[in-house]
Amino acid sequence: MREYIVNIIIAICVIVVAYLATIFLGRKTSVLLSSRSTKVLERVTIGHQHSITIIQIGNRIYILSVYAKNVEFLDSYSLEEWKEAKSDTVNMDYAKEGKRLNEQFPFLSNSSIFKKMISFFKKGEE
Repeated sequence: MREYIVNIIIAICVIVVAYLATIFLGRKTSVLLSSRSTKVLERVTIGHQHSITIIQIGNRIYILSVYAKNVEFLDSYSLEEWKEAKSDTVNMDYAKEGKRLNEQFPFLSNSSIFKKMISFFKKGEE
């Protein structure tokens, strides 16, 4: 009986030590892997395995189309241009912008979410 209790206590100690080691290693790894110069600012899913990702590397902002295993460069801005463009979105005509995006990136028009977005903005024009 005594051996049984000792085995249970040892097993509990091993589990606790493994748990604490995992937490410690997780924190150290996240600090090592995090980069001060690279950040994912936004990621918007627009279809199955398709997203638009906005990343910041240093003082540049890059807009990327990510589809399955393909990454396509769409545009880049300086940090100042990006901040100015974000402040201008308050006055943006979203219906016209949606049509422009549809013409500029026709591969997005197959996305059902994009079609719903365009129809929503078209209703706003009426």
